[in-house]
This record gives sequence, structure tokens and C-alpha cells, in this order.
Amino acid sequence: MARLCRRFGISRKTGYKWLRRFEASREEGLLDQSCRPRHSLAQIARAVEEAILQVRTERFHRTLKAEIITNGVSRDLLEGQVYFDRWHHVYNLQRPHEALHLAIPASRYHENPRDFPEALSPTEYGLDDIVRKV
Repeated sequence: MARLCRRFGISRKTGYKWLRRFEASREEGLLDQSCRPRHSLAQIARAVEEAILQVRTERFHRTLKAEIITNGVSRDLLEGQVYFDRWHHVYNLQRPHEALHLAIPASRYHENPRDFPEALSPTEYGLDDIVRKV
């Protein structure tokens, strides 16, 4: 094996890897294979990711609800909106958040410097394109 690996300029480790592939799958084992990992140990499961997002959303709403109950309920929709606007200001501009290492959310916000059009131009489709509304 050492002589064969020297002849092709590869390490013996690589030579044995190719030999195992050939023994397992014959010629098909010698075809190029993706280097992409089949799984990531650091990647969290999709269900866990969704649960985290759900908890974050619930945490926001629980905080809002607790503060509304503590400070009283509004008499009408307009009064409720005024209260919410004040609360939203405190939540984003004054109150530190643990998830942001005690920074305020506004410190992480940066306005997009690009100008956006008032209206988007109509999408043009090719003659062979199939357009579906979902």
C-alpha cells in the first residue's frame, strides 16, 4: 500500500480510505462524495428550535400581560394602544434583556441604508413558466 500511495502522491490514510470505499461499494465507492457532514453535533433538533422560539414569544407576551394586569386594564382600544406604545418604548429602549447580555434591543437595531421603492415593479414570467398562487 505504501508504494501505491507514493506513486499517486497520497497519504496511506487516504489510500486505505479509498480501499475501504472500493471494498464496500466497488466502483461506485470511488465516485466523488460530498464533504458535507451528514449531521452536526452542535445542531439542535428542529423540534427544540421551534420550542425555543415558542418560549421566546410566550415570554414576550407573558411580560406584556403581567405588566398590563399590574398597571390596570384599559377602558377602550385607544387607551390600550397608548399604554402599549409606552410599554413598547420601555421594553425596547430602556429595559435591559438577559438574552442580549443586559443590552437594550434598540442597541442592536441598525436601520437599513438602502432606499426601498414605494411600489414593486410587476414580476415578469417567461412563456414556459408556470405561475401558481398559493
